[in-house]
Amino acid sequence: MLNLYAPNSKAVRSRFWTEILLQIPQIDHWALVGDFNMLEDVQDRQGGSLRIISRSKFRESERLCMSLRLVDLSSIQSFNRVPESLSFSRSDRRLVGVNLSRLDRFYGDAFMWARGGQLGIIPGSFSDHSPLK
Repeated sequence: MLNLYAPNSKAVRSRFWTEILLQIPQIDHWALVGDFNMLEDVQDRQGGSLRIISRSKFRESERLCMSLRLVDLSSIQSFNRVPESLSFSRSDRRLVGVNLSRLDRFYGDAFMWARGGQLGIIPGSFSDHSPLK
């Protein structure tokens, strides 16, 4: 399992994914967990700008996940959402209104898909992100 905090800058983040792919050991099972600092889909944002990551910037993280045969486990039916779970992991109240984003992800491989489980975002964190459960 690799717990990560991706850079906020798009250009730096693109190099970050490439570097992980070059440095990560080749083992049978991987999970990538943490703050990916990017919106992959318009459903990842409520309020504010609906800009998602450009295809060229997303390509590097996509190549990493494809190389390790990983998918976002929140999209797998065998992973139920924890009942009290939040839908978004970041709330930005510094701007007018409330902007909510899903920047935190849990990617896993076929071994994890087969086992199933529960995923969720726990409310009540002290940071601008709520921890994954």
